[in-house]
Amino acid sequence: LFELMVKLGELERDDVPRLEKMVEEGKEPEQALLEMGVVHHSRIYYLKQILAREIIIRACSHRQGQFQFFETQDFLDRVPLYDINPLEVIYEVINHFHLQQLPETIQKFGKAQIQLNPEISKLERLPDVFYQRIYLLDCFQRPLSVEEAVSVFINEFRDLNQALGMFYFAYASGILEIKRPS
Repeated sequence: LFELMVKLGELERDDVPRLEKMVEEGKEPEQALLEMGVVHHSRIYYLKQILAREIIIRACSHRQGQFQFFETQDFLDRVPLYDINPLEVIYEVINHFHLQQLPETIQKFGKAQIQLNPEISKLERLPDVFYQRIYLLDCFQRPLSVEEAVSVFINEFRDLNQALGMFYFAYASGILEIKRPS
């Protein structure tokens, strides 16, 4: 939290050792910041949201491995994750880190068929860019080939990277499901 505040210009680097000493003496980082009069409660809450997003985004930037958050972790107890839209973060991660490898990833789907996941009863907390184009889901009421599905997004976005990012997001979030030929 201190490093993030320094990076954002909200805390002087010289203040960090003093804050760290207060933490070593048993104070919570938030309590130390409040005692120093550096920020208010609402700003700490906002900064913790930014910090949580950054941690998730950095974890998702790795090219291999699996990531899982456990509810018992101390991190989850201290960070206001319930105000962070995980799907918005995933969409941001895909667009930031994975666009370059998406053509190869999507090509591996081969002759699979794509359609709307029938178990999706309602869509909650999707990225704004998705809500602005929710009508695209109508195209997936019947199975489409991967090529046809990507074409739907290309026709909408007129940009290959955006189209592939949205296609992959819809697949990765479970909105669209892929059925491979048997």
